[in-house]
Amino acid sequence: MLRALVAAIAITALTWVAGGQSALGRIDPALAVPLLAPPMMLLAWSERGKPTRDRLQTLFLSLLFLVAGQALLGLTLAGSSGPWQLLLVILAGGLAALIADALVRWRPRFRLLPWAAALLLAAAWFGAGHMLLAALYRPTPAAAGAGRHHAHWPAAAMVGRRRHRRDDRRRRK
Repeated sequence: MLRALVAAIAITALTWVAGGQSALGRIDPALAVPLLAPPMMLLAWSERGKPTRDRLQTLFLSLLFLVAGQALLGLTLAGSSGPWQLLLVILAGGLAALIADALVRWRPRFRLLPWAAALLLAAAWFGAGHMLLAALYRPTPAAAGAGRHHAHWPAAAMVGRRRHRRDDRRRRK
C-alpha cells in the first residue's frame, strides 16, 4: 500500500513538473497520461515477487490514489475536478498497469529483453500519450466566413477592429 501511494505521489509530481501543469498554469489530470508507464512499470517490478492478484491490486490502488490526488488538486486550485480527464487517466492507467504486469511476468531467454521492451514501451507511451492529448485538445476549426475581415491581416486581431474600420473608410474614398 505504501508503494502504491509513493507511485501515485511520484506521478502527480511528474505531472506537475514535467507534465506541464505548473508551466502551463493548467490543472488538468489528462496531462498525467504520457507519464503513466514508467512509474507503473517500476511499481510492477517492485511487486514482482508477489502473486498476480496482489500485484494488480497494488497497481490499481496507485491509480485510485493518483485519481484522488488529481481530483483534489483540480478542486482546490481550479474549482473543478475534470471528470472526463479523470476517466481518461483511469482508462490509460489501467492499460499501463496491465501492460506493466505482463512485462514483469514475461520470462524470455535473453534477460535484457524485458529491459529493452520497458524502455521502448516508455518512449512509445510518452509519444502516444502526447498524440492523444494533441488530438483531444485540438482547437475546433473556425466556421466559414468567421474572421474573414482579418484573414489578410493576421495582426489586426491584436490591434483591434477599430483600426481595421478606419482603413476600410480610407479605401472607400
